[in-house]
Amino acid sequence: MSLHPSEIIRKLFAGVGSPYQSQRQRLDRIKRNCMNYKDPHVCYLVMELGAQPYVSWRHNTGNHFGRAHQQLTYEGYLGLVHPAWNVLYYLYGEIAYGISVRNPEKLQEDNITFTLKVPLLGADGNYYWYDQIVIPGEVDHKGQMCSHLNYYRRLDRYERLLPSAPTIHIGGRIDEQLGKIFHVGFKKIVDPFLASLFPPKQAAFLQKYRALTEVRDGGKPAREAGAKALGFSTPDAYDRAQQRIKNRLDSHLMGLRANTAHAFAGILNDFLPENRG
Repeated sequence: MSLHPSEIIRKLFAGVGSPYQSQRQRLDRIKRNCMNYKDPHVCYLVMELGAQPYVSWRHNTGNHFGRAHQQLTYEGYLGLVHPAWNVLYYLYGEIAYGISVRNPEKLQEDNITFTLKVPLLGADGNYYWYDQIVIPGEVDHKGQMCSHLNYYRRLDRYERLLPSAPTIHIGGRIDEQLGKIFHVGFKKIVDPFLASLFPPKQAAFLQKYRALTEVRDGGKPAREAGAKALGFSTPDAYDRAQQRIKNRLDSHLMGLRANTAHAFAGILNDFLPENRG
């Protein structure tokens, strides 16, 4: 899987055509509605797809991300994503874009949205969790997406919330058909995500630990039982392995509430639900 959104977009949308005039008018109406919606907790941008993606419009980004981002660019936006989460964010984007290319008829559905929680750097130097809600903007004569509008709502400080699995909605309801397609892609995500954060032995520990029945059911195995299940010779060795993971989480995820092996395994099982074990 590609690990940079520019490559992903070029690969999938290099041949995209021009949108119909009615599509442009529809997107203009959406942008006007966004500007008339006076809420300081939200901001917006429009992403143009194709061989060279770029941001063609943005609103209220300076208030969220600082004066330097008043005219937020594509590269500038990518730089706002928390460094520990950018690999996962890019991989989710690849899955979502792939779904739009392979299912263009779904882009014509009323009120289709893709929602993901993403940590972004605020103007005050702190990271905040945002709900990113993506709305298809314009499509070409083949039904392929030319642009999309991203709606961002600030939720809370990074250390106060946990991530959640992304969803696809049509008419305000989760779409089961697209959801199944989406979850198939999850199986390709967890390994590169863990590899971006942990050495191989720690990543393998987390994969095995989160697959334990008790962990999958929301519980925590006893120290001796966990050591035996994961093949450690002693509970002390098991403890040391967990401590190394905790140290890694503290240094790389920078304040995330789930800073133990057990808590992070729970995030993996919630956030990547179709790749258990």
